[in-house]
Amino acid sequence: MALLPVHAQIATGSWRQYPVHGEFSDLIDTGKGVWYVTGGCLYYYDKKDDETRFYEGGKELSDFTIRFVRYNSERDMLAVAYSNGNIDMILPDGSRVNLPEIKDATANVEKSLNDIVFDGNDMFVATAFGLVIYDLDRLEVRESGIYNRDISTVIVTPRHILLAPSAHVEWKYKLMCIERGRPINNYDNYRVTAEYYDLFRQAVPMNEERTLFATIRYNHAGTIEVRDDGSVMIQDSDTRDYKLSAITTDKDGVACFISDDGRICHFTGHNSVAVDMSLPTEFKGNLFAAYDGLSSIWLADDRGLGNYSVASDGSVTVLRDKSVPSDAITFNEVCNMFPSNDPSRFYIANLGMNQIHPVGSSEFYTKRLYLNMVGKGVVSNINPTGATGNTSPGNNAINRGGDYIYSPTQIAEDPDYPERLFIGSGNEGLYVVEGDKVVLKIDGNNAPMKLYGNYYWGTMAVTIDSEGNLWVASMTALPDKSIIMLPAAKRRAADLSGLKSDDWIVPDYADFIHSRDIKLLFCRRSSMLFAIDSDNNRGFLAVDRRGTPGNVSDDIALVNSEPIDQDGKSFKPMLWTCMIEDKRGHVWMGSTSGVISITNPSKACDSDFRINRIKVPRNDGSGLADYLLESDKIVAMAVDNSNRKWIATAASGLFLVSEDGDRIISHFTTTNSPLPSNTITALHADPTGNSIFVGTLAGLYEYSSSSGPTKDDYSEVYAYPNPVTPDYSGWITIAGLMENSLVKIVDSSMNLVYQTTSEGGTALWDGCSMNGSRVRSGVYYVLASSSQGDSSYSSTSAGDVVAKIMVVN
Repeated sequence: MALLPVHAQIATGSWRQYPVHGEFSDLIDTGKGVWYVTGGCLYYYDKKDDETRFYEGGKELSDFTIRFVRYNSERDMLAVAYSNGNIDMILPDGSRVNLPEIKDATANVEKSLNDIVFDGNDMFVATAFGLVIYDLDRLEVRESGIYNRDISTVIVTPRHILLAPSAHVEWKYKLMCIERGRPINNYDNYRVTAEYYDLFRQAVPMNEERTLFATIRYNHAGTIEVRDDGSVMIQDSDTRDYKLSAITTDKDGVACFISDDGRICHFTGHNSVAVDMSLPTEFKGNLFAAYDGLSSIWLADDRGLGNYSVASDGSVTVLRDKSVPSDAITFNEVCNMFPSNDPSRFYIANLGMNQIHPVGSSEFYTKRLYLNMVGKGVVSNINPTGATGNTSPGNNAINRGGDYIYSPTQIAEDPDYPERLFIGSGNEGLYVVEGDKVVLKIDGNNAPMKLYGNYYWGTMAVTIDSEGNLWVASMTALPDKSIIMLPAAKRRAADLSGLKSDDWIVPDYADFIHSRDIKLLFCRRSSMLFAIDSDNNRGFLAVDRRGTPGNVSDDIALVNSEPIDQDGKSFKPMLWTCMIEDKRGHVWMGSTSGVISITNPSKACDSDFRINRIKVPRNDGSGLADYLLESDKIVAMAVDNSNRKWIATAASGLFLVSEDGDRIISHFTTTNSPLPSNTITALHADPTGNSIFVGTLAGLYEYSSSSGPTKDDYSEVYAYPNPVTPDYSGWITIAGLMENSLVKIVDSSMNLVYQTTSEGGTALWDGCSMNGSRVRSGVYYVLASSSQGDSSYSSTSAGDVVAKIMVVN
């Protein structure tokens, strides 16, 4: 299976999971190929065919978000452990068997998996609640022990099972032991065989008797010998100062590792480690695997997977250079999506400082920015370096992790310089990035920003209005002003290094916005600005800019602390969470209690202003209705080409509602879609196509919707898939139509086969005739007209032939 290119058209109603190729967490060289996990996704590189296979969650795999993998060399099978306790076994013939027993267990316990160890016909699974033993012949649970103790790892010898619980007393851990054959269901059957410092994280056999193991305790190397009576000897290696993340074995069973500073080492005895050589600086921090020894080592980091030969003098020969698939995103926590000035592209990013996003409430001082541009057939990684710090948390992050941007918040693309991005940081204010280089930092030294708590410049919002003015909002302590504006003329300078505080304008907007999660919405169909933040029970800010975007002196600002709805009732959710403007100029606002709309935003500063609490009729004869998603926390919203609304929730999945929101058209969850979670974190509706991009904490997903952009004429109509093959039974999509087109499908004799009306610029045909049976093989013609006219068909009065579709049965 080749990696699927991003630009490949997917059928309407279908989903695509984007591969993740970012931080590597597992790397296993089996001799025939290389298994690796990056960004929670599984890949396999076949050495013979020189091909890489991506295992798509929900299809080739039963689940999503891989925690780790373990390889059984004796049986040539791979155990895939997921973050929710699920397990897949990939067998030698490539087939998959799902082992859901731990995930589906009714016991009220934490089900995280920590380690898997193989021994003969047994597979030992260390979990957050205890130990589970599987029979590998039958692929079913043989025994289990629920101890309500987190077991970090398990060590198995021919005579004993040893457990390493993660609990400690003053950083001293206990190693528990039980004889093989004794029941493991009761924790009291174990005895303490040793007490030690630094928790065991991995143990790899070093001898055929499986009594001597190379170990990682905390992040340094050592060994443990298990004697016949179950007593142990735990030793640190003579290279204790070398830090490592994983131990691997070569084809001769030699345990080896790479230290964090790039030294390749192997274990030679009870506490002895030999240093084979030091790799060049560029390989520091890489994961390492070497089935064939130093003649063919595999190294992996965020630049990809590479194959190298290392000579005895330390010289390195590239056998296969590192690369990242062009369709892979580089991180899995897709928390934000931002539009590009090129409508066929958009940005995805992770998120730092926040209070209300599902990624978790935190300052995230050390969370590094991950940023990709998606569109035009490729995913481009944007990895800015050269960041500097002027605050304690900013400097600490840079000193620890490198000169990257940390605690990212919002991003805006410069409309005049597409290579220039403005990137907010919870630590350091605002970075100006050109290409992959930070060229300027904007903070209190060159802008009227105030340090929050005298500790950081917490920039929360970054956006550019329709006139080109740059707006920035940061956390402040009242009465300091949060929102500042750089006039378009200043922003358009090719060189911004001369910026100073006097270049900025500080609007007087009621001292209202000042907390985390600030969002600014500049309406394009009215002169209104709306602003929200994460302070509880405070409402939202409305600003009438009175048609003078660059002049804030005449702006009228009003705080709507408890807005009144169309029925005269007050509505005061705990938090307002997101905002969008639709194609009619209506403003939609999400909250912790559902969605409202503002049908006349220009009146938001008037005394008679009303919001519209959207009602969904029950249609059960009662005449009653329910408020739209009133029990859900709304995370994000997007408007598609038919002005329908896509709504992301924190716990209930993804909703599609009608233009006015009074009808729920679709509801996607983990049970009826490939979505890995019902927590949706970001949304983007493609204005140039019918795709809806869905962000989750496990990556990016794309849904091919029934609504596409409209055209001014029929010169660019096309259909897909085309030809329609015998094995295809999904929707045939006709795209590039004028709005609300009457579409008729006719055969070669001009007999009417099917008739429909487009949704926006897209129409769907199921490949069947009016009576519901699949049409015969042949060429079918698509006729389209911009008004429905007479519903009866007569010759070609329905319109011109705009496309042809070949059907093959």
